[in-house]
Amino acid sequence: MSSTPQHRAIIEVSTAAQLAVLTRQLASQRRWPQPTKFRGAPWLDAFADGSARVLQQRCASESLRGLRVKAQVNETQGDYHGDEERRRDVSVKLASMLSLLEANGSATHWLREATDSAEYYLAQAPLWRVTSDGTETRGALAELVLTQHPAKALPPWLRGAATLNLWLSPGATSSAPHCDESHNVLTVLAGRKTVTLLPPACGAAIGAFPAWSESPHHCRASSAVMKRHPKAATVVLDRGEALLIPAGWYHAVASVAGTVAANCWWPPHLPCRRQEALAALAFRRHGPRLAFLARRALIRRQRRAITAALGDNALRYFADGGLDELLRAAVADPARWRRRLAAAPPAACAALYVLWTREADGACEPLLGVFAPGERGAALARLRRRRDVFARAVFGQLRRRLLRRRRRM
Repeated sequence: MSSTPQHRAIIEVSTAAQLAVLTRQLASQRRWPQPTKFRGAPWLDAFADGSARVLQQRCASESLRGLRVKAQVNETQGDYHGDEERRRDVSVKLASMLSLLEANGSATHWLREATDSAEYYLAQAPLWRVTSDGTETRGALAELVLTQHPAKALPPWLRGAATLNLWLSPGATSSAPHCDESHNVLTVLAGRKTVTLLPPACGAAIGAFPAWSESPHHCRASSAVMKRHPKAATVVLDRGEALLIPAGWYHAVASVAGTVAANCWWPPHLPCRRQEALAALAFRRHGPRLAFLARRALIRRQRRAITAALGDNALRYFADGGLDELLRAAVADPARWRRRLAAAPPAACAALYVLWTREADGACEPLLGVFAPGERGAALARLRRRRDVFARAVFGQLRRRLLRRRRRM
């Protein structure tokens, strides 16, 4: 294995012997992986030709012809965002996405003309998933791009839990900087992707959202800002090439029009039995592995604290009888509900925001129905702000407790 001329942090694997060495290292989990570029990746054989023409032919089967997929839509120029506030998903037919792919995302394509020139991007569409106990889930899109059993599409060192996904870029796309909790191998099936990388410790420099936020793996900065960072490394992937992005590494991905790719995620090996103790180290500079462990531990402990706090006590602030009574009260007396919401404490706002956006699956729509359409966005924004106030307070308490424990140790 050799370091690429692009950046000394990037390893390049281009021969079977180099791949065998890396496979032994990762299979035995002797080291945290470094960003690694692969040429002629052997798992490419498990995928069909990624050209739009071939995918159109494979989509002609009865099971795929009417399939709808969830695509991201971007109505303005710039990055696609994965955080909860800026991401927007729509349901669209797979055949329509492939037609747009064949047209290289042309602004004159009927799909874009019908939606005011909005751009589309199929991101993280599930192909196959296997859990640690061997349970397999095959996605409908596996028929589109896989020619062999999905296990053949995994890197050779992988045993155990893994997830395969498909990515289609009909037009040129770019993603905002973000990191993943899992290791990731990104393989280009058609077109070209350019990946910009930064180590985990550089998150603050690109505006990484805090650990207490709903989108702790995303960033405020754009991909253009990330590229200007002095430690940024850039890797160009053509068809048949792949990149290993270690867990915790920030990355922004730009694709040319007509790019098709697949990625594989798998959980990192975490030998530390007391991850919570590492959370106190999350505010110091250290290597990629320790930085990832610290941040991940902090996020998970903070989420558990918020989950414990967002119980029935918060809902009882609105109605002792629980959610059902709250719904009836909101419908019966909208003005009183508005006043109670305006004066609600952060913990109650956090509970209601979670119910509305994640868990209730429409059960709380009567609460929003009290507001005129123009008021709903403001009501949700108020809940989001007060949820963040609550989460920030929980995060601060957790950090102080961990720092005190660290000083005692």
